[in-house]
Amino acid sequence: MTMNTIIQNIEELKTTVKINANMPFEAIKPYIADAADIYLTPFLGEPFMRFVDENPSDPAIGRLLPYLRRALGPLSVMLYTHEGSIHIGDSGHTVQKGERFSPASDTKIAQVIESLAF
Repeated sequence: MTMNTIIQNIEELKTTVKINANMPFEAIKPYIADAADIYLTPFLGEPFMRFVDENPSDPAIGRLLPYLRRALGPLSVMLYTHEGSIHIGDSGHTVQKGERFSPASDTKIAQVIESLAF
């Protein structure tokens, strides 16, 4: 599992994908690690990903980071999209509409369940 050294903050994520300026980085941070594990590690290998995490100031890694971010950013947002669009709490599954929360549709709930199963 990666330690999120490829994308460390919302500004780095914004260089790869258009996102709302109000999105808290903590909301998407778990999906960055998941996207790295699911999509990058199988192609780049665990030793390389570990090296990236353990040596973020290495000049060679510094030259590769823009390319790694360009791959990882959109994949992270893709994983976040379904789960991030629904709220799960005491009121059940809801979606935000303006200032209010409304019940989530069965379709939206099914999309979230499918995304959780990856």
